[in-house]
Parts: sequence; C-alpha cells; structure tokens
Amino acid sequence: MTIQPGRLSILGDALKVSVSEDRMSAFIRLPHDRDVTMQDLRDGLLSEGVKAGISPVALRGAITGPRGVFYQIAWGKKPASAGEAGAPVVMCKFPDSQGPPAGIMEAAPGFRKAWKQLRDRGAVSAGDVLAFVRNVDKYPKALTVTGDQVACVEFLASIKPGKNAKLSRDGTAIISTRPGIPYQDADGVCVMDHVEVIGDVDSATGDISFPGDLSIKGDVQAGFRASATGDILISGNLWGSATARGRIVVSGGVNAPGEVVESGGGVTCRFCENSLVRSAGVVTVIEAVIHSVVETDASLETVGEKGKIVGGLVRAAKGVSATIAGTPMGIPTVIEVGVSPKMRHEQARMERELEKVRADLEEAERTGGKRLQAEGNYDALRLLRMRRLWEDQEALLTRRLESFNETLSRLPKGYFEARHVLPGVRLVMGADVMEFTSPIDRVSKGAVPREAD
Repeated sequence: MTIQPGRLSILGDALKVSVSEDRMSAFIRLPHDRDVTMQDLRDGLLSEGVKAGISPVALRGAITGPRGVFYQIAWGKKPASAGEAGAPVVMCKFPDSQGPPAGIMEAAPGFRKAWKQLRDRGAVSAGDVLAFVRNVDKYPKALTVTGDQVACVEFLASIKPGKNAKLSRDGTAIISTRPGIPYQDADGVCVMDHVEVIGDVDSATGDISFPGDLSIKGDVQAGFRASATGDILISGNLWGSATARGRIVVSGGVNAPGEVVESGGGVTCRFCENSLVRSAGVVTVIEAVIHSVVETDASLETVGEKGKIVGGLVRAAKGVSATIAGTPMGIPTVIEVGVSPKMRHEQARMERELEKVRADLEEAERTGGKRLQAEGNYDALRLLRMRRLWEDQEALLTRRLESFNETLSRLPKGYFEARHVLPGVRLVMGADVMEFTSPIDRVSKGAVPREAD
C-alpha cells in the first residue's frame, strides 16, 4: 500500500512520537509492514510539536533500521555558556515541612493536635509549585525540540523532584503531580497524596479535611464531615456528610438525614437511605435506594440481584438501571432521566416564580381590585400599576418556561430499565411523563448502553 505524504492518519496509532520531559529530546517509532517517507515522519513530528533539532540522518536511519523500536531523531541545543551563571539558587515554598508526614493516624486522644500539625505543613494541588529557581533571567537559554527557549538550569542533587513531583516544562521549578501534603526528605521534594485514619470520625476527631485521598477505617458519625480533594474511602457506614472532588466509596451504607454527600467522581455504597446524594459521576448502589434524593450528571445503577429504588427522587442525566422500582403499596417514587439535575432545578425555579406571580394576581383580584379601580383613588392607581407589572412578568415567565420545555423535548431522553416496575413510579424522560399504576415486568425505555458500547 502506498502512503501519501502528509497523511499521518493513515498510519494510525502505529506511528509513535515521544518527547522527553525536559523537551530536549524526541524519539520516533515506525510501524511494522508499512512504507513511510521522510515527509511522513516530518509531518508526524510536527503534529506533536517537534520542529527543531531534527536530524535528517537520524530520520533515514529510522526508516532503514528495524521497526518497532524507538530512535532519537531530534536534539535540543544547550548554550556553550551554560555553566557560567553558577549553581542555581533554589527556593522551597514549604521549608518547614521536613521529613515524610505520618500516613496512618489513629482516631484516639491527641488526634486533633496531630491532625492540625499535619495540616500546618501546607497543602498543594496538582500543578502547584513546590520549589523554584530564583533570578531565572540571568541563566542562558536552551532551545528545545519544540522550538521553545528555556532557562538552562540544573537542579542540585540535594533538591530534586521526589515522590509525586516533577520538573516544570521550562525546567526552572519543581511542581506537584498529585494533591496532598508537601515535604522534603532525602528523596527530594515530595508530596504525600494519601492518609489513612484508623477509627471513626466523631467528636474525638472533629471534622477532617485532606488535600488528597482519604481513607477512613471506620464510620463517619452523624453531625461530622469528611472532605478530600481526591477520593474518600470509608470502610464502615456514612451517617454524616462527605465531600470529595474524586470518588466516594462506602463499604457499608449511606444513611445521613439532614446531611449532604457530594462527589465529583461518583459514589458507590451498599445502600442509600434517607439521604441527599449529588454526584458528577456514576452512582452505584448494591442493594437499595430508599426515600432518598439522588442527583447525578451520569447514571444511577443498582447492581445487586435485589437492587431497588423505593420512594424519594432520582435525577440522572444519562439514565437509571434497577432490578425493582417502586413498591406494591404505591409509595411515590419519582425517576427523572435525560436531563441534568442543574436543568431540572432551573425548570423548577421558573415554575415557582410563575406560580408566585399568578398567586399575586389572584390575590389582588380577590382583595377588591375592581372596587378600588371604580373609586379612582391613589390605591386603585397603584394597584393597576402592580397588576400590569405582574401581568408582564407572567407573560415573560410563561414564554421562558415554554422555550425551556421545548429545549428539554429536543434533548436525548436518556434510558430507564428495570426488571420489575411497581405502582407509584413516575418516570420523566426529558419532557415526557409516564405514570405506573400497576406492576409491569421487563421495562426498558430509551437506548440502554451495553458493555460493548
């Protein structure tokens, strides 16, 4: 097969370009059993930003050499005066955090003091600067294979990237690759990205917050809160609040009336009862969702053989999958799919505003609006102006709500599937509403995703 110059897409994933972390070297791996030209390789390099220091001799060697191995084909250029500026002066942003922090802490007397000492070391997010070179402008510049000019600085062996840290793209700073607690030890400048608490989060510990992954070998008791920048893993039950940018995984159940569980990456638990759960990711419940409010921008799945949804409200932008939905007693169970919870809240807000304006108009009429207008006094004129204002608001809100509902009707409706649907279930798919008043088996609505999708 003939490969047309410049058609990198024809090569697919078999043509691999790799650039070193400091961007001073570039490598290429050619596909097996395919003919390539020099122009193909140049186009492939350019698509990855490699445009300087390319050796035609190295390219020809890659074409004629064995396939499936990496060849270095580009070199950055360091200035001849690289060492004249002397050893770099490096400033650590967390000089008081020396030695690795304790990664395991007992929820025992003295915990609060130890936790405060841990948090006093500081906190970083991924990409934050841990250490940097002062007076960068005085150092000569090197030319990278991507055509950028960067300061030619070599970090001292005593200050180097350690665990969960790396050099910045310009080579003048050490940055974090994970959120957590920064520290410095013999391995360099590091970040501890995970801590484990042995015991319950309760009055002995108080609320706890960690800038990384948090494991709790116990329960989170009612009235207390656990939060993390990363994931939260709870080996017991969640009776209190939990907030995580990542996932929340509860080995037991979530039963937290009056509390809030919020996750940016998804929630997994054995059961969810009398709770409010909000998630940007998939919510997975093994056994049952009972009298809870669950809102997710993804989907809700009850994966157990008896997994069920009973009572409450479920809002899932993509869809809902359950073994059983509803109860023989007809307990109201509302399931809304196909629309994000945020849009549902906006729809409810507009409906409430419209209802209030209409109530104001009815109240004005009920309290004698016609009589006051007939008398022609000041109160009548004021009431007339208010009525006109409310009528204008009613017309505006009605148009907005109709337009919003029309938008909802055009959105994908999501999916809903259940082995058994019992009375009391109200299914809302986009703008369509279905009421189930009798038991129905094998209900499948919308395009249900499969493992192969």
